[in-house]
Amino acid sequence: MALPVKSVRMLGLVLVIIIALKALFIVADHKFQMTSGAEFCGSCHSMKPMTVSYLDDSHAKVAVCADCHLPQDNILNHYFHKAQHGVRDLIQEHVIGTEQIDWVQKLSNSAKFVYESGCLSCHQIQDNNNELALSHKPYMGDNKMHCVLCHQVGHKGLRQLLERQSSMDAF
Repeated sequence: MALPVKSVRMLGLVLVIIIALKALFIVADHKFQMTSGAEFCGSCHSMKPMTVSYLDDSHAKVAVCADCHLPQDNILNHYFHKAQHGVRDLIQEHVIGTEQIDWVQKLSNSAKFVYESGCLSCHQIQDNNNELALSHKPYMGDNKMHCVLCHQVGHKGLRQLLERQSSMDAF
C-alpha cells in the first residue's frame, strides 16, 4: 500500500526540519566550544592574570573556563548563563571599563564566580562510598559548603599576580 503524496511530503518536510535543526545545533555547539576556553576568555585585557594563572594550574589540562564558571546542571541553564555572562562581560570590558574593579577583593567572593556543578561533574563525591565522598560528607546535605571555600583551585598563584598588577597600577 503506497503512502499518499501528502503524507510523503509531510514526512519529507519533517526530515528536512530535523536535519536542519541538527546542523544548526552542531554549528552552534562548535561556536560555543570556541568561546569556552582560555584563548577566547583571555582575549580581554582584564582577564590576562586569570588566564596566566589558569594555564599554570593542573586544571588547565582537564577543564576549560566554562567548565567551572558556568553551570553544568543542564544544557539550557548552561547556555542561558553563557549568553548572560557574555553580554555582561562585553559591556563591562568595552563600555563601562574594568579599571575600577578590585580583582583581589573579588577573590574573597570566589563562590559567586564558580559553579559547584562544575566541580561535581568531574569530582564525583555525591552518593558514593569512596574515600573522597566520605571525607566530604560533613560538607554536603544540610551543612552544604561551596567547594571553593576550602579548595583554592583553577588559578595557581592568581592572588599574587593580581596583587603585583594592582601595585604596578598604583604608579
